Amino acid sequence: MFRLFFALECPGLDVTLIPQDYISERPSNYHITIAFLGERSDPVLEAQRVSEACVGKLPLEIEYQCLGAFQQPSNARVLWIGVKSQKIKDLASEVRLISESDDRPFLPHVTISRFKQQTNLERLVLDHKKSKFGSGIVDKLILFKSELTRKGAVHTPLHFIDGNGSISSK
Repeated sequence: MFRLFFALECPGLDVTLIPQDYISERPSNYHITIAFLGERSDPVLEAQRVSEACVGKLPLEIEYQCLGAFQQPSNARVLWIGVKSQKIKDLASEVRLISESDDRPFLPHVTISRFKQQTNLERLVLDHKKSKFGSGIVDKLILFKSELTRKGAVHTPLHFIDGNGSISSK
């Protein structure tokens, strides 16, 4: 069994406006989760199932805007940067439906920090309510394997799906 999720890479993301002590995620872990699948036995089958959903929906132009926090900025466990894109919600809806994921409502974002204890981020979030953190073009949906370790999650890309529905591996 593999712990799997579909996500997009984050080309053009610039976190230099955020104080370093608020960033805990490694840049190699930055991604925009489209659908969390959980434990599945066949990654190839999962990629094949959603390949049609990518046809005509990629590439995507994305912009990174504003900071937010889960659950509330006053007692946050996660700090994130919002993602704006015209077609991202269509892609996420279709991938989630086809893959039968059990996700929460879709909020496009990039997690940049996780806190072990609740942290008050109200001032930081308010200061960056209108900040822009770059932009880019995403041309592939990626199926990742996620392994939980004591040092945090390790995400390994397994399969890439382009805007024609073609699947490739590493």
